[in-house]
Amino acid sequence: MQPVADQIIVFLMLVILGTMIGLLFDIYRVLRKAHSLKKWGTNLGDAIFWVLTTSITYWFLLKYLWGEVRVYVFISMLIGFILYRKFFSLLMRERIFNIHSFICGTLVGMVDMLKLPFKRLISILLIPMKLTTGLFHVLSKGILKMKSINRSIGKGVKRKIPFIK
Repeated sequence: MQPVADQIIVFLMLVILGTMIGLLFDIYRVLRKAHSLKKWGTNLGDAIFWVLTTSITYWFLLKYLWGEVRVYVFISMLIGFILYRKFFSLLMRERIFNIHSFICGTLVGMVDMLKLPFKRLISILLIPMKLTTGLFHVLSKGILKMKSINRSIGKGVKRKIPFIK
């Protein structure tokens, strides 16, 4: 049998575990909302959340309670989860969202910086093609203009071909 002091410490650790589960749940909620997951994404996210939560709880129970599951385990984890949701959830969701936005913005900026040399190289390599297409465009416009001038001149002049009647 465990001493009462050890049981109180384990109880408080389980309350902390319940708050950690609440924090994980808020992280998942923010990620799901920020990325607008469809049904399959939500199902996959739910599965990952529950596997992670179950693994953490299982490890904790094995390490500190020798795998024994008692009623106070569920009660203390529920107390921790409820306290987290009541007092910290809204504040933490805002902070998680801000951290997520910062990380995503930083990653997008880094990817843009990495793409910049390749964009420059491609634009330099495409200069001959742009010049060729521009020259072709100018020449084709000129040819079409000459054809329209020739047609308009040809309409005004009636020629008689001597051998055809």
